Amino acid sequence: MTGARGTVFSVFGALLARLGQPVVAAARWAIDVCAMAAAILMLAMRASSWRRTVTRAFARDLRAALFGSLPAASVLAAMVGLGLVYQALYWLGSAGQISLIGEVIVTVLLRELAPMMVALIVIGRSGTALLIELTQQRTGGQLRMLDGQGIDPFLVYVLPRTLAFAVASFTLTILFVVATLLFGYISASALGVVQLSFHDFVDMTIATMSVGDFVILPAKSLALGFVIGVICCHTALTHRRDATRVVASGFVRAVLAAVAVSGMLTLAI
Repeated sequence: MTGARGTVFSVFGALLARLGQPVVAAARWAIDVCAMAAAILMLAMRASSWRRTVTRAFARDLRAALFGSLPAASVLAAMVGLGLVYQALYWLGSAGQISLIGEVIVTVLLRELAPMMVALIVIGRSGTALLIELTQQRTGGQLRMLDGQGIDPFLVYVLPRTLAFAVASFTLTILFVVATLLFGYISASALGVVQLSFHDFVDMTIATMSVGDFVILPAKSLALGFVIGVICCHTALTHRRDATRVVASGFVRAVLAAVAVSGMLTLAI
């Protein structure tokens, strides 16, 4: 009887250990990512961190992230403008509820769609490039070479890239919203769907916004860009597999993290 009970306990313990391994691994990964994010924020607030090499790297990475993602963001904004703004103006106008257009645009476009669409573009365009570059530099020994020369790779690569992603995400989100509204209104006006002036259309949208709406757009865009940069850097520096698997893993992690952060900010603000 005692032997049977011990066998049951051992099997149960082995099952718990097997189930607990991925939980512990996920917890360790989350702690590592949070620690990297905290280190980036702390270093960013120190004036000594912003030496000429770091400043130049930030400017270079910002240009690459911003102008590299701008064409895709512009095309997607035109599609969203035609699919969301035009359709909202058409159907709400047909139903005699044109006064609700501001609420629809604020709820769907500003709060959720624009930050998330830009985040996906940044992940696909700049995040994958970052994953490949850092993985090649890690496996090729460039990071160890910089460390041996007394140059902190964290300051040169991780800090400027992460902050550049945050600023680029914010800028692209604002441009995305403006382009979406403009293209949607031009399409609706050209087809005779709406009789409002563009000024009245924008004024109606702004009047619908609350204080939280003015906070959530910049907060989401900055947070999503920052999280994408942290996830991509952490994956490239810690993943011990080939570049293809690193890119696939980093892409999935960045998308899931962006969705989670977006949802948490929506509930918090």
